[in-house]
Amino acid sequence: MSPHSLLTVDFPSNNPASPLSLSREALFQVDGVAASLVTCSAPTGPAGPVEVADSDAVVFPVEGRFEKHLNRSHHILADPLTVVLFAEGRPHRVAHPAPGGDTCLSICLGSECLASLLADAVGVEGLGDPRLHPGAPLPLGTVAARMLLLHRVRRGDASPLECVTAAVALVGAALIATRSVPLPTRPPPLDSRDRVVAARDLLFEHPVEEWTLGRLEASVGLSRFHLTRLFRAHVGISPYEYVLRVRLLRTAEEVIDTRRSLTEIALDYGFSSHSHFTAAFRRRVGVPPSTLRPGKGASWSTIMTALMPMGSLH
Repeated sequence: MSPHSLLTVDFPSNNPASPLSLSREALFQVDGVAASLVTCSAPTGPAGPVEVADSDAVVFPVEGRFEKHLNRSHHILADPLTVVLFAEGRPHRVAHPAPGGDTCLSICLGSECLASLLADAVGVEGLGDPRLHPGAPLPLGTVAARMLLLHRVRRGDASPLECVTAAVALVGAALIATRSVPLPTRPPPLDSRDRVVAARDLLFEHPVEEWTLGRLEASVGLSRFHLTRLFRAHVGISPYEYVLRVRLLRTAEEVIDTRRSLTEIALDYGFSSHSHFTAAFRRRVGVPPSTLRPGKGASWSTIMTALMPMGSLH
């Protein structure tokens, strides 16, 4: 399939009892590397029935949020700042704590390519290796790289070689992120999860508001100490870091997809000035926001290498 071919197919969940409705838009399939956008429409509520992954996939949420339940005590919170691993043959359940379902970029590598990347990048043999965290926060540079890849593919700007090299680099950076997250000696308590999810959803949906720990504490009914500790246990980062990343995520979307000025974007998302925004963006993304603007002169490989210095584009 050409890297610029777009094909949308509706298909049922692999469990006929599942309430999930899925559609898949094939983005490209080149040299055994396949990428697609998978959109899931599902009711808000508890986890559905058991599903089994029919192939290895590295999944990058693009819109919405969901939970992947590995068992009764281990749940992964997924949103556009994270990556989630799906290992072939491994059972799981999916829940949607917020309305709207989700859309994810799913990348599948050929078995030899994936095995080589796993060995080289993280020293394991499979996506189900217990040394890999099944879901993890991504560095913002990797999130921006995912945005750029989607943007270029959907506009028809990415060559087959660019598609393959960027997808492999993106998966490599994601694997390093899952290997870098400390594996808990025991999963965080589930009785706190709903309140942490509520806190995360407030920050995700209203990132520009003036949040304090006291206000968040009052909203979800956890003390500041427990909120900070449990938020990090479930989400992987602190509430402060999370809301800052959401704000930068939104600004990156605007920088890539609109022609608005950087000053307008900065002020709309709570930064005091263009320079404040640029400094915060460069510190966490790895490049200034202007670099992500299409047609700004820097080569594709140069930008992607700057965004994912641990990956390889060569």
